[in-house]
Amino acid sequence: MPGTPAVTGPRREPAQEDAITTVDGRAEVAETELPPTLRLTILRRVRFLPETTLQALWSASILGSGFSLTDLATVPGRPAVDLSAVLGEAIRARVLEDDGARLRFRHELIRDAIYQDLAGSVRGPCTAKPASGLRGRRRSRGMP
Repeated sequence: MPGTPAVTGPRREPAQEDAITTVDGRAEVAETELPPTLRLTILRRVRFLPETTLQALWSASILGSGFSLTDLATVPGRPAVDLSAVLGEAIRARVLEDDGARLRFRHELIRDAIYQDLAGSVRGPCTAKPASGLRGRRRSRGMP
């Protein structure tokens, strides 16, 4: 139809368009949801991992892109030794990387997909638990 603009792809929601802002000369990206097809594709790629590894990855996703094994142990309340064996699977599958001091998701999209796989009603309480556990650990070391 003459005068009608051609649609070349899916329309982006305004919230997605405003996801990047500039603050003090630095680009800040607001938290956005991954497109469902991308999230499901990533999740299909990690579903072959053992259930205990997936549970550890869900917990790790709450802590962010990078985390220490000690910090991760505060989330599910499991000993770090048990978690290290479980996370070895994720490292071998190249979902996580180990730099010697910290573990990190190999890509932020992997972390986002795993994090967004948690129900919203689970994310809030789960995020509060590690924060209080980490504060308690810092206080026991004499840190603020």
